[in-house]
Amino acid sequence: SNASAQIGAANNPAYQYSWTPAVGLSSTNNANPTVTLTNTGTTTFVQKYYLRTEFANLPGCGSTDSVLVTVYPQPKADFTATNNGCIGNPVFFMNNATAHDRSITQWLWNFGDNTTASGSLPSKAYLVPGDYTIQQKIVSNDGCVDSSTQTVRVSAVPIPIFRVAGASCVNDSIQLEDDSFIPTGKIER
Repeated sequence: SNASAQIGAANNPAYQYSWTPAVGLSSTNNANPTVTLTNTGTTTFVQKYYLRTEFANLPGCGSTDSVLVTVYPQPKADFTATNNGCIGNPVFFMNNATAHDRSITQWLWNFGDNTTASGSLPSKAYLVPGDYTIQQKIVSNDGCVDSSTQTVRVSAVPIPIFRVAGASCVNDSIQLEDDSFIPTGKIER
């Protein structure tokens, strides 16, 4: 979507070159200028360039040719985590990426703990609590690439412990004491 390429052929000093239009060209009188075009839209566009070649010592005697340059829209990587997770429970990732009028051929995931996956709808169960930066990288069928990141928090699993406070008789109300804990972090009540 925003790349450069050389068009044309090797320079021959016996010829004069004239490219039109000048849009995106590094030079209009070079045999092989660099073309740089940007596509910020959502559809593919094609730019047609014309090259007039004439003999340097015989102006007016020449020919015209054309070349088409195709510029694809930039794909947009995007995803959401369905939830923050607890150790051992999977976090599911919802793919929201788009390639506009192209198609996505690869989804590459980095889960922030030295593990990776591919595919459009991965899940990941973490073994250690913490904040993990997840990266989704997509590649469209024309080779354009984009990536997106977000952070997921994984918590330790709370350990529930309740006990009866004091003695009780039949039909008496009881009072429970909560001794639940979490190995790291704190329990939000």
